[in-house]
Amino acid sequence: MAFSLDDIRNAAKKKFGSAEFEIDGQTFNLRNALKLSDEERDSLFSKDEKNVDEDGEPVRETTAETRASLEHQIRTLSDRKDLADRLLEEIGGDLTELAQVMAHWTEETQAGEA
Repeated sequence: MAFSLDDIRNAAKKKFGSAEFEIDGQTFNLRNALKLSDEERDSLFSKDEKNVDEDGEPVRETTAETRASLEHQIRTLSDRKDLADRLLEEIGGDLTELAQVMAHWTEETQAGEA
């Protein structure tokens, strides 16, 4: 039996899914990085290049930089910027909650079995 375009799309969605979140009774998704546009992906990962010195050694971030980085990642990955901003507003910069959002995203978007 032939593998149809619908089969391909369903398998990709299952294997490379997104993480669903709810705020104010509305849902939004933090998309898998593979589903981002080239521009979004470049924005998401460009920071990684800035976190190493000229010898390739890691540079320690300030707390404010860590918070800004997590918030940027959440906004970039979100399919609904308005709801992502609302979630971030409710979180209020709490690093533990920001980290939990990203931990959930990481868990949900790990390539699984199709």
